[in-house]
Amino acid sequence: IRFEPGDTKTVTLVEIGGKKEIHGGSFMANGKVDLNRADEIIERLQKAGFANTPEPAGDMAHIEPHSMDREAYMRMFGATTGDLIRLGSTDLWVKVERDLTSFGDECTFGGGKTLREGMGQASGRCSDEVLDTVITNALIIDWTGIYVADIGIKEGNIVGIGKAGNPDIMEGVSPNMIVGAGTDVISGERNIITAGGVDTHIHFIAPEQVDEALASGITTMLGGGTGPSTGT
Repeated sequence: IRFEPGDTKTVTLVEIGGKKEIHGGSFMANGKVDLNRADEIIERLQKAGFANTPEPAGDMAHIEPHSMDREAYMRMFGATTGDLIRLGSTDLWVKVERDLTSFGDECTFGGGKTLREGMGQASGRCSDEVLDTVITNALIIDWTGIYVADIGIKEGNIVGIGKAGNPDIMEGVSPNMIVGAGTDVISGERNIITAGGVDTHIHFIAPEQVDEALASGITTMLGGGTGPSTGT
């Protein structure tokens, strides 16, 4: 949720997930979530100059769980279980079999999104604990199936396929896929990730071969020699 200067909005809060540990927020509420500390935290906020207006009626109101239609979800997070995806301009369709991310705890970046320090990015973590790069909400098609997941990269290698994020506040984060403040993020939404092909019989004739290879799904070329130039 994004507030521009002068904006007033009613915000429906949700229960914190994961380990339920707060970090950041000017150290106003750091530590394990404990509702017995609520009055103490509010007093601390008011002393720091933050406004607070009690709304007992709002606190007691019955709030229905939030839901999104599939089109809105697709625009924001990409495909999920049960969605049909058309492959390019062909008549081939694939169906998403499973989704390894957690509804409501998806990793997304941008204004008002989850990948912020203390939110989807874990605070106070050493570089060896967190991913170098994460590809979020990718549609993966390989021999294991057709599914959606985050992809974690460390030192140039894929180290995890599952749920990335901040285990302090998010449910189901894979232990080796923690996102930190220095983790680069690549948006995988509405993209298909699949294994690249290896061509082991290449004559390196021209640099333009690389463009043709990538266009056909080949990411690795092995070969020897550069000829023949005649006829090519």
